[in-house]
Amino acid sequence: MTTDATITADDVAQARARVREEGFSNLVEMIGQTEPELYDLIVSTGQQIAGKLMLTETPKVICRQAADDLVETALIVFLSLQQSHARLWSWEKPPEEFPF
Repeated sequence: MTTDATITADDVAQARARVREEGFSNLVEMIGQTEPELYDLIVSTGQQIAGKLMLTETPKVICRQAADDLVETALIVFLSLQQSHARLWSWEKPPEEFPF
């Protein structure tokens, strides 16, 4: 099957590695500074999921982990998309003015 997808498995793997290397909190903070609307959506959705889980008497640590997993997944998607756009526009890497 062929696809017109621009994000590759390698993009996802590199993004996941970057989140692990640079730290979840550092990258979330950078998105908050550069993409505040996206940041608000990601964080508020994570909080909503955690809140719903708490209503079911799920242990707090699991609620927090679920919210963090959602935010981490969104970070990986964001970084993967950025990498694929860099390739699409034939950049060796994103220009320096991009913080990611």
